[in-house]
Amino acid sequence: MACAAATRPGRRCGRCSVEAGGRLTWDPDGKRLASAGHDGTLRLWDAESGQALHVLQTEAKWVYGPAFSPDGRYVAAAARASVRIWDAGSGELFREVRERGGEIHALAFSPGGHNPRAIGRLATGGNDKTVRLWDYVNGLEVLTMPPEPGAICALAFSPVGRRLAVSNDKGPVHVWEAPPVTADGK
Repeated sequence: MACAAATRPGRRCGRCSVEAGGRLTWDPDGKRLASAGHDGTLRLWDAESGQALHVLQTEAKWVYGPAFSPDGRYVAAAARASVRIWDAGSGELFREVRERGGEIHALAFSPGGHNPRAIGRLATGGNDKTVRLWDYVNGLEVLTMPPEPGAICALAFSPVGRRLAVSNDKGPVHVWEAPPVTADGK
């Protein structure tokens, strides 16, 4: 992908072989693209050349997400009732967190904002109508939020991580105050 050579707005600057209907996200520095699709894989791409950097396998046919951690070190995707978190540089599996409920369809990393201890938080939600907040570094569930009216479709933290927007398939978007991080990081 010769994106650096693109000088006109609207000019196609390259191409990655991303499956139709797949989900995409950029890493924080804009050098990599992650795609998740219906083939059970999460793929990391070099955004400049279009070359695949890693093809990361899951046990599921459908893969949701993907999301990069705020520092770009990790990339995560949901498959069935788990979220796998890989080291984005090496492609090695770093952590897997498993829901107690149904399939996970949405995830979002907290940007941390001005609190460096907030980095390491991941929100997940899916068919069981529940949003969970995880300390993904240690693999621990930190908080289970009250159930939503329908299955969770999308999650988004505010730019500094103080609020979490939750979309479900039965009602309006709800915005929650993100729980404070205590001195011990919980």
